[in-house]
Amino acid sequence: MGSTELPMRLSFDCDDDHGDALAALALARFVTGDEPYVEELEAQGVARAVDLVPMDSVVRQVSGPHVDRLLAQGEGWTAVVQRYRNGQAEVSVSAVGTETLAKAVADVRARCPVIEPQPESIHVDFWYADNNCQRSVRRRLDAAPWDDIAHQYAAGARAKVDALAAMEPPDGGGRLLLWHGPPGTGKTTAIRSLARAWSGWCRTLFIVDPERFLGEAGYLMSVLLGADDHDEDSDGPRWRLIVIEDADELLRADAKRATGQSLSRLLNLADGFIGRGLRTLVMITTNEALGRLHPAVVRPGRCLAEVEFPALSKAEAAALLGPGHAVDADLTLAEVFERRGQLTRLSSQPASGGIGQYL
Repeated sequence: MGSTELPMRLSFDCDDDHGDALAALALARFVTGDEPYVEELEAQGVARAVDLVPMDSVVRQVSGPHVDRLLAQGEGWTAVVQRYRNGQAEVSVSAVGTETLAKAVADVRARCPVIEPQPESIHVDFWYADNNCQRSVRRRLDAAPWDDIAHQYAAGARAKVDALAAMEPPDGGGRLLLWHGPPGTGKTTAIRSLARAWSGWCRTLFIVDPERFLGEAGYLMSVLLGADDHDEDSDGPRWRLIVIEDADELLRADAKRATGQSLSRLLNLADGFIGRGLRTLVMITTNEALGRLHPAVVRPGRCLAEVEFPALSKAEAAALLGPGHAVDADLTLAEVFERRGQLTRLSSQPASGGIGQYL
């Protein structure tokens, strides 16, 4: 493939954005056709951006408070490395041919740190829209085994999450998981534990900006049709659990009037035309009572699991608190932890029977 002569005109939001200028230098060799083959990859636990390329190949480097970027060039290849403060790095390699590309990518992979599995944590991909681009950042989150924390939940919620945690990849039925209940009842903690229980066959994606995700078709399809992980012992892609928290406005009875097509897209993603053929489950949490939700959300056959997370009864709360704690009302899990001294509230006001903190 020869060089393609194309006029190039670059514009920048700021006249001092060195990071954009660095990216433009790398794109130029692809746009002109000098290096028409590209592969992108990610790495975890990277201490320095320069560790992923030969030291003498670096031609530009920009360091910032949140991300470091560098441009590296070798014989027939160019690489751009973006390394974030959490140790995640994104690498884009372009090359003159497929063999050169394969060698350059193999060299980058050989320089990536080997991450030892951490059984007490899970990987979560956080998706967000940045101007006109959709990006994801992978983070490692602590996640206790469900069996270790199940006793902290009300009996009804505990039984349903028990069944979910033991579940294998579904072969039919609904794809929507609806978890509802007051703030502080442990929904988020339970999601992390469920993600850990499913980590052998399902990866977890968290949508940071659900309004944009459901409001922009390009963003939605970018996440749904992105590259899939594959199981080591299977040729098929892994399942994905898309988590949308605190979706109250999307799920209320007046949601379609208030939020336009967002509710329709959400339901279509779960079990409509969009979601067909995709190994995707959708987890939605809300603080709304079930009776206040849109009928389309809770219709029979749509939900793989509908789980209510209520406050603990007086007896359940007393059992968690142990002797010496008087319980005269139902308590959320956050309120129990606060009474046990596991949560600290800094306040200039006297303690009240509020709704507690999110868990």
